[in-house]
Amino acid sequence: MNYMRIHQRFPSSRCTNIVRLYAACFLLLCMAKSVLYAEQMHSPAWGYSLDMPEGFRLTYKQAETSYQFEHDLFPVTLIIRSWPETVPSGEKMRDALKKLKAAGETEDIIWRARTCTVCVFDMPAKTGLHKGWAVCVPQDEEKGITLILGYAPEAHFAQAEALIISALDSFSPQIANPNTSGIMTSFAYPKQGPQHANLTIGTAEIPVVFDLADNEAHNALIEREYNILTLFAGTPLQEKAWQRYYRMIYRDAYKRLEKAAFTIYNVLEAEIPPQPDGKMSAENASIRTKKADTQADKDRALAQKLLSWTQTLPYERRRTASDFTGLIDTLSGTGSDCDSRALLLAVLMSHMNYNTMLFISPHFSHAFFGIDIEGKGARLEQDGTNYLLGETTAQVDLGLVPQDMSDSTKWFGIEGLGK
Repeated sequence: MNYMRIHQRFPSSRCTNIVRLYAACFLLLCMAKSVLYAEQMHSPAWGYSLDMPEGFRLTYKQAETSYQFEHDLFPVTLIIRSWPETVPSGEKMRDALKKLKAAGETEDIIWRARTCTVCVFDMPAKTGLHKGWAVCVPQDEEKGITLILGYAPEAHFAQAEALIISALDSFSPQIANPNTSGIMTSFAYPKQGPQHANLTIGTAEIPVVFDLADNEAHNALIEREYNILTLFAGTPLQEKAWQRYYRMIYRDAYKRLEKAAFTIYNVLEAEIPPQPDGKMSAENASIRTKKADTQADKDRALAQKLLSWTQTLPYERRRTASDFTGLIDTLSGTGSDCDSRALLLAVLMSHMNYNTMLFISPHFSHAFFGIDIEGKGARLEQDGTNYLLGETTAQVDLGLVPQDMSDSTKWFGIEGLGK
């Protein structure tokens, strides 16, 4: 199929027409407070999860097998259908298209150790021709197979396409393991082979490995998700949209950084405790110079080591619409900002088996890293956990944050991070 590999990887539209439609529909969204929304959808029966963009409203449900969502701002329909069958995904996709009287090209892709099918299609309807994308994914343990398709009227498809692709890209066949590159991103950016790089963290030289496609794929996802985020600026869904934006970046980067995280951990863990550099508090200097007798000492020493490293990274704003430096670029030292540094730490230390968090404040235009370990310092609460904070843009110890940013009501954590 190729389809210009999704219009040379992803649609480049800035959604200008859809923004005009958004302005006309804003009142509808403000009034629609009593309907059922399901941005983060989990199906225990089938084992999948879906983190669709904000504004999708459930309009039809049949048992646990079939769901239909309509978007409140844009003429986009999303359908999810599961069957207790173990047939090839391409066969099930073609059968579904036939029943819908739709025509399209299909292409198989190996994604998450299973053969899946991706399709772009045209479908006739009473209101005229519709266009869309669909994916068909086998479920774990031969539970069956799930089809997800999104479509819009042909006249709106070019502007709505990114929203559809983002919804499909958020699908995970495993509720407990959502953090991997989505099927649409994996389709547009197939693996190309290893790329080697070297990091310097403190006195340690650390070799890391990525895939040659990782950086381009990750940055493309960031720009796509930022374009979607801007659609909800000034709406009641703005904070939820921010959360999903960072969640999608985190999920895409998670597996891409897995090998690097393990290598970094193995090197740094062997070095703890490092020698003091004379710039630390008495408490942290004590932790880092004495033998780390307790796990709490080791936890804090490792977190401090990584935090101190991110504080030395180049502070350079990315000249893109998102103004966000991808996590692979941040790791390699080619620019970063507070949110990219904090999110990078959250990914790396999650791989090291710590409970981490990203805290965002639109009010202060700033971000903090959060980690659930013992010790003194400033903390913020998210979902019942009080996270110790790390300030990534000033050379200060873990737990120290600017006093003028300490108002906890101006901050929110990103729900859904983790393994």
